[in-house]
Order: sequence, then C-alpha cells, then structure tokens
Amino acid sequence: MPSFFRAPAMALACLAMLAGSPAEAPCAEGQAFNPYLHSEFPNSKKPKGEAAEMLKKLGGRPQSIEAEAGWRKHWREEVYPVLFGDPKAPHEILVMIDFASPKTRAVWGAVKGAMARLNPSQAKVVLFSDSSELYAYDMTGLVLWANINRKGKGAETLDWALAAWDKAKAKKRGKKFISEYDSVSSRTELPMVFQGMRRLGVSEAEECKVADYAYEAGNVNMFQTGQAKRYYGVKSLPAVVVDGRVMDQPSADAIVKAVQ
Repeated sequence: MPSFFRAPAMALACLAMLAGSPAEAPCAEGQAFNPYLHSEFPNSKKPKGEAAEMLKKLGGRPQSIEAEAGWRKHWREEVYPVLFGDPKAPHEILVMIDFASPKTRAVWGAVKGAMARLNPSQAKVVLFSDSSELYAYDMTGLVLWANINRKGKGAETLDWALAAWDKAKAKKRGKKFISEYDSVSSRTELPMVFQGMRRLGVSEAEECKVADYAYEAGNVNMFQTGQAKRYYGVKSLPAVVVDGRVMDQPSADAIVKAVQ
C-alpha cells in the first residue's frame, strides 16, 4: 500500500495549504472531479514555474489522486462516490459532510429530501467527507464499501453511521473520536465500523479486510474532498455544491430548483 494512505491527516492538510490558492467559486465548473467524464482533475498540489521545472529535471511527477489511487479496483467509487443517480447525469450535487459537525444532519436531510424528488437520469448526489476527528474517515469508508458492495445501501448506511456517531458521542460526552476505541463505552462494545459491518452482513472472517478497506477508502475520499473544497471555495463543512455553485442555505426545495 502506498505511504500516501498512511500519512497523517495534518501533514496532508499542510501540503494542501502550501500548494497554491483555490480557484474562485464563480469560475469553478461542475463535474470537474467526475472520473467517469475526466481522466485528470483539478490539483492544488501541482507545482508551477521553477518548482515544476525542477521536478521535471529530477524525473518526478506531481502528486495526484489519479496516480496515488488509480491502482485501486474501485478508486472511481472512492474519489467520487455516487449515492444517487447516474454518474454521467448532467446535473451534479456534491454533499460535503463532517461527521463531527451537528449541522451535517440537517444538510444531509435536505439532500435526501431532494433525492426523493429528483430524476436519477438527470441528477446525481456525490459524497465528500472530511473531519478533524480521524475516525470519521473509517466511517465514511464503510459507507463507500456499502455503496459498492451492497447496491442501494450507501445512503441508508450513511443514515445509520451519522445516528451511530451521535449515539456514541452522547455516551462519551463529546470526546473526540480519533481511533476506533474512542467511541466505545465498554470492553465488550464493538467499534462503530464493526457494528456497521455486522449490520451489513459481513462475515467475521471478512471483518478485518473490510475494516482495512474502510480506512483506506475513507482517506482517498478525504484527500479528494480537500481538493474539491479548495476548487469550489468551500470554507467549512457541511456544504452543498450544485453544478459548481456553493449553496448559501441548502434545502430540499433549493436543491431541486437549482437543477431544474
């Protein structure tokens, strides 16, 4: 496994901060991160000027998600997980969440309300997730696993994951969830990802493999979330971006209207 996936989240965040400025939201285009339509994506880590020349002379290449994650069987579903609709649908709704932000629940509820009224051939909902609480990456990764391996269960699994997170938070009185055991209340309680796997019918023999996948997939998605945030000028999560435009106050009605 490439070292990229095990790099500390803080180091990745610092790299993103040092690598140029984000594109202004009004100039950003929808579908820019869609791997079903493009082979390359906006990359804030791409060096310019003398740095680019130096890298070329050294025989190196810019860091990119295509190079880092392209070896993975389901990399497209990890960098661009479509929870609803056709991946090539003309309209795009990016829902960017943070498990640790209570506001995520209302934003996700608005997106779900819109999903019930949208035509899947015309609009798609894509999940991006990031958080300062690192166990959120594993939880997102489990949602991605379900979205790929339990068809139609991606959105439902996200519902469960957010509810499980809130329930564990209440028990732990707001403690930050950095590792899987930060969220458990007793020695016999399973970490949330393992609870989710049992719910999804994963056999005990496969649990460790799926847990590793969840960690890795969640980190892939986190990296691309950082890129998308910068490109679209998203200042904080949660957020909804419809066809390249960041919504001020996302509601089901506003989302549906934005794609009509």
